[in-house]
Amino acid sequence: MPSTKLLCLAFAFAFALSGCGGSERPAAAPEAQRSNERAETGRVLPELEAMTVARSLRGNELELRECFEGDAGRISGFMQLSFHVDAEGKVTDIEVETSSFAEPNVAACLSEKVERLHFDPPGEAKLARWTFVAGLPRESEGANVESGAKKRNSKAQEQGVVIDDASRGSLEPDEIEDIVHAGFGLFGHCYREGLGRHPGLSGTVNLRMVIGRDGVVDSLKDNGSRIADRELVDCVAEGFFALHFPKPRAKTVRLQYRIVFDAY
Repeated sequence: MPSTKLLCLAFAFAFALSGCGGSERPAAAPEAQRSNERAETGRVLPELEAMTVARSLRGNELELRECFEGDAGRISGFMQLSFHVDAEGKVTDIEVETSSFAEPNVAACLSEKVERLHFDPPGEAKLARWTFVAGLPRESEGANVESGAKKRNSKAQEQGVVIDDASRGSLEPDEIEDIVHAGFGLFGHCYREGLGRHPGLSGTVNLRMVIGRDGVVDSLKDNGSRIADRELVDCVAEGFFALHFPKPRAKTVRLQYRIVFDAY
């Protein structure tokens, strides 16, 4: 797939469905139990776009990430929050939809900080969701797709997409590409923040993920990223959790996604 440039970025993508292997999901990313949030009238709230949520989080990353600092060092895990944004942009009704954090104070801390955020008035009450990621877990060497399928990944990088014939679910490569391209703004912000921490930053973020039957990423791990900024990797992971893909045909889709960041 040819590289695509955005602002101060150059992205090169390659992704391939991994073998189904076992059916066990990574423990650090339990499957979210997503339910429709309703206003007091019983009306299903329209969902706020991911870019709108991201804009309100921007500039508050340092404060939000304070919630992941424990007595013994940085705490790792995932947490998806849902909340309402009223017509004036005030945050209410915060709920934890799924979490892998064992520390209860993380939910209390994130909820308190998100409640203080203010959104541009949407004109009507809306539902918002965001998955916070800290210390994205790495695939073990034995499970690493690159180490186990070098020949297949070499082909994937040349052609852009390689779909595993044994995949239990399917999406066309273009269906995934279209959604990721629409989310370039999310990843561009991650890179700009990374450049602020590490001028001249470049490298690759390589993620392995599962797209659930509802079209939302269920689980995600670092599959051998090579970039000197772990916060950027976490940020990119949050961006993927915010995307909504088409519902896969049949069952879930397992894939690898590789992004090359390079300032020009």
